[in-house]
Amino acid sequence: MIRTAGLAIAGLLLIAGTSHPQTPPSVLIETAAPRKHTVQGYGVMATSEDAVIGVSFLHPGQISRLRVRPGEVVKADAVLLELSTDPSATLGYQTAVAALDFAKRDLDRTKTLLAQHLATNAQVAAAQKAVEDAVATVEVQRKLGNDRKTEVITAPFNGYVTALTVALGDRV
Repeated sequence: MIRTAGLAIAGLLLIAGTSHPQTPPSVLIETAAPRKHTVQGYGVMATSEDAVIGVSFLHPGQISRLRVRPGEVVKADAVLLELSTDPSATLGYQTAVAALDFAKRDLDRTKTLLAQHLATNAQVAAAQKAVEDAVATVEVQRKLGNDRKTEVITAPFNGYVTALTVALGDRV
């Protein structure tokens, strides 16, 4: 008896599940013309860190002329400032040039002595090495910019000056 009642309930459930037809859901869609909105805002506009460059120098010097101010718009290759080379840096270059001149003269003298059998091949090789070292030292001094009395710094691209951390006469 219990078993017959359980089958009857299961049959009713099956009939109840199939007696109501399912309707698919529907959505109402409206179309509208786009509208133009104007938004006003207040604040500070800033550049990204990737767009900011700092100007630095390879040798010590003194700011002898400033040609720009903060906020100023600059074009590519515009002169930003002039740097007078520090006297100690100039002295380093002059010392290197004098050492090269001395090494060349010493090499010539040693070659003359070798021709007279008064010097050895090792002495000539040492004098040649001194010339090569002196040439390298002069080249390094040139790459550092110590061979110029003044250096002109120009803008690498169009932009504007965000800040100046130096003033006329500052040693950098």
